[in-house]
Amino acid sequence: MPVPKKRQSKSRKNSRKFTWKQEASKQTSKALSKAKLILKQLLAEEKIEEKIEGKTEGKTEEKTEENEKS
Repeated sequence: MPVPKKRQSKSRKNSRKFTWKQEASKQTSKALSKAKLILKQLLAEEKIEEKIEGKTEGKTEEKTEENEKS
């Protein structure tokens, strides 16, 4: 027949809860920093792509202007 377990003290319960919350806090901060890093990388890639597109568009515009002058 099952026997009920001995009651755990309040301080023991609180210490376990505190350590669990600390670990969870570390995990959330790591996840948040990774998300920020990924967003920064994506924004940097978009800026680079915009610069490249801007340069190629500028060249095509110059060519069309030269063709119109001729």
